[in-house]
Amino acid sequence: MLKEVVSIEIKAYSHTLEPDWQEVLENSVNGAFFHSRKFIQYHGGRFEDASAILYYKNSPFAIFPANQREKRIYSHQGLSFGGLILKNKTTFAQLEAALDALLEHYYSLSVQSIEFRLGPQIYSQENLESLEYLLTSKGAEQIFSDLTYAIPMPAQQRGRTKRWKIRKSHLQQFEVFESVEYQFFWENLLKPNLQERYGVKPTHTFEEVLKLKKLFPNEIKLFLASQGNEVLGGVCVFETEGVAHLQYIAASQIGKKLRALDYLIDELVHQVYKDKRWFDFGRNVDSNTNQLNRGLVQWKESFGAQPFLQKTLQISLI
Repeated sequence: MLKEVVSIEIKAYSHTLEPDWQEVLENSVNGAFFHSRKFIQYHGGRFEDASAILYYKNSPFAIFPANQREKRIYSHQGLSFGGLILKNKTTFAQLEAALDALLEHYYSLSVQSIEFRLGPQIYSQENLESLEYLLTSKGAEQIFSDLTYAIPMPAQQRGRTKRWKIRKSHLQQFEVFESVEYQFFWENLLKPNLQERYGVKPTHTFEEVLKLKKLFPNEIKLFLASQGNEVLGGVCVFETEGVAHLQYIAASQIGKKLRALDYLIDELVHQVYKDKRWFDFGRNVDSNTNQLNRGLVQWKESFGAQPFLQKTLQISLI
């Protein structure tokens, strides 16, 4: 059978095309609020934007969030994941033509390679394995892989040991509440924890998260667990239509001893986010060392979380 011929137009993103970008995002099967131009632009001049929009029959149907460093394109270094964000009902022929147009576009700009940071399947309403197939068929190679762990919702009954620990934490009379005290969480819980355990700082400063919170008040939320007047732990959640993602999580030394985070997560899973499709604990592989954090995996598994592969592919244009 002959290959279906599909004509695709591609345009480098400019601010005049933001309505087209938003149209695709609002009707996409694998987009999230952090693919919006408002989110991408909060980075300011940190990244040189190299995004593109693809059109079929004069209608936008795919977007490609990307930045450029020297002769390399990344999709996208400032986002959790990127790749092609597609409208629903995109056919295989359209996807293949879009990818060909994308490669030709960046080749014409003397780009040497393109890196695709693909999203985990839980963020897509449709199976998009055809994209990975097409990339590899055109010579793309996997350069990094990660495991994200997520609970399918509604959450199922946990194992006996975890149930006992949760019941024990309930006896502590914790209070879980949504908060706007981002600076307290960042300075007193998150930064000390990350520095002590990994020697790193949070990806975002609390000023950046406050800025994002103002832009996305319904998508970014902070939940704290307290006992009396003392805050013992907290989580910052990035929320999409179908997924609640734990972007940051930390507890005080007392909170760790009392298992405040177990209680907090149990409340989020069974109450706050019970109607989501997935509760995502996030990644587990250190991108610098490529080492899996096995203790973190075991803790996430104790809640019933399952692994999902997240791949980064690179295709050479030279």
